[in-house]
Amino acid sequence: MGMDVNGLNPENEKGEYFRNNCWWWRPLWAYCCNAAPEIINGELASAGGANDGAGLKTAKECKQLAHTLRYLNDSKQTKEYEKRYKARMKAMPDVECKFCNATGTRTDLGDKPTKCNACHGKGFERPSETLYPFDTKNVEEFVEFLENCGGFEIC
Repeated sequence: MGMDVNGLNPENEKGEYFRNNCWWWRPLWAYCCNAAPEIINGELASAGGANDGAGLKTAKECKQLAHTLRYLNDSKQTKEYEKRYKARMKAMPDVECKFCNATGTRTDLGDKPTKCNACHGKGFERPSETLYPFDTKNVEEFVEFLENCGGFEIC
């Protein structure tokens, strides 16, 4: 599933369209919500995690968010957040594989038991939260979109 973020009144090509798959979008949106709670309120913060039309509807709001994110990036706070985020993901312990009940063998895929394709036979896998990446470059690309989109909706 992807998040197609469409500019409502784009000033140029950079403001027409921004896309992340759900894995990249969720950490980016959470970062935006935390960075600018005065712009992204509770209801919008929640709705922004889905692709059913929520978004910042005015150029003013988008430029305010872009300004905040650019400040955080220019002051190296986004890069520091990225480092902490990645360290937190790396530090998470593996969890028991839910597909094979931590046995390393699946019995639900055919007539005979097979090596678990989810955990590769180890019985443990990375927590699902670790599948959601975050990096500064993605924030920078979103800032460019925000500066030029004239409002947006997430579809």
